[in-house]
Amino acid sequence: MLYLDNVSKSYDYGKKTIREITLSIDRGEFVSIVGYSGAGKTTLLKLVLGEIKTTSGQVYFDSTNITKLNHIQLNKYRRNIGVIFQDFRLIANKTVFENVAFAMHAAGKSEIDVEKDVPHVLKLVGLWEKRNAFPNELSGGEKQRVAIARAIVNNPDLIIADEPTGNLDPVNAVDIVDILKKVNSFGTTVILATHDKGIVNTLRKRVVTIDRGKITRDDKDGTFIL
Repeated sequence: MLYLDNVSKSYDYGKKTIREITLSIDRGEFVSIVGYSGAGKTTLLKLVLGEIKTTSGQVYFDSTNITKLNHIQLNKYRRNIGVIFQDFRLIANKTVFENVAFAMHAAGKSEIDVEKDVPHVLKLVGLWEKRNAFPNELSGGEKQRVAIARAIVNNPDLIIADEPTGNLDPVNAVDIVDILKKVNSFGTTVILATHDKGIVNTLRKRVVTIDRGKITRDDKDGTFIL
């Protein structure tokens, strides 16, 4: 489903943050991307999202070369992807229900779809009873559950989770990854970028290690090794 073909990324000062990476991810996989801070994990995710362009090499989503898409085409492409951030990025003046519904409205979904799908995903992440709460009334773990609900409500083909447990205690971190595993079990591809060794070792899923912009390990049933 996702293929990076000899991809490199350099910035104006000439330093390469991604170096000649070739990576293939199949539909339905759960892949952890691990590496030290500054190794290139976030740059890699931004390339997949089309937020930045490659310096060399191509990024393909199915048969689409996303490095060649224009702004309008990129916006359409990103509807295939749900993104979960470490800092939640919820809208402070909207309720839990409204935060998730906002993602559907942005994708052009009807109110009928909103009324049907938002309750479903809030129940899936265990937050239906909090649907009328505002972000400042939620714990960190609950905020991240809202972020997951928002990411999955439009049934994306791919979920990108960038350090989703970084601001959470160990118990909430496990709960969040359990939800991601459940989403993956429905057939959604998940890419998890993380520093959390315990989470990665518990998953026993594919682990791709990045060091100084290059892939140094790619283990099918891997563990966190740096």
